[in-house]
Amino acid sequence: MKSGLVTVDQTWVQEVGLKLGLDEEKLRNHPYRHVLTMAIGATNSLKVNLYTLPAQPGDSFLICSDGLHGVISEEIIKNTISDEKSLEAKCHSLLEAAHAAGAPDNVTTVLLQHAG
Repeated sequence: MKSGLVTVDQTWVQEVGLKLGLDEEKLRNHPYRHVLTMAIGATNSLKVNLYTLPAQPGDSFLICSDGLHGVISEEIIKNTISDEKSLEAKCHSLLEAAHAAGAPDNVTTVLLQHAG
């Protein structure tokens, strides 16, 4: 299964902290890690980032908030997505894993699968 991040969070840490050369551990615990640099409704204009991804039948795509990917490991996410459960059951499993790991934030998951 090919996997990887397509986007990054629009936060101070991603947009400024990385450029300052802060290491991963400092970024993970930085007091500005949840400070958003973009949000719908924050300004009169709206910037939309558009991504085009190649897809094959059976490919899955996870759209999630940092309440999920910032709390549980990529390995848990990959294993859950590749499980034989329904998409809904996989989303519930991801939510449960994030809450069990002490998710300090809202957790959002949307899982899509290319039907072909």
